[in-house]
Amino acid sequence: GKLGFGNAALVIDGDALNVSFARASSNLGTIDLMPAVGANVYDIMRHETLVLTRAGLEKLEDRFNG
Repeated sequence: GKLGFGNAALVIDGDALNVSFARASSNLGTIDLMPAVGANVYDIMRHETLVLTRAGLEKLEDRFNG
């Protein structure tokens, strides 16, 4: 709530999810985690907030730019 993620947030990380963050957020029903490889338009549009890690952003840029 304090982060202002709204009702549903999707966090996209690099190749693999950060294990510590995955464990810490596992009890929060409003946050979903996904590696950049699995990112798709449906999942992004289904969430109110999109959070990209630096590694996730770089992987998505590489994926979509060639």
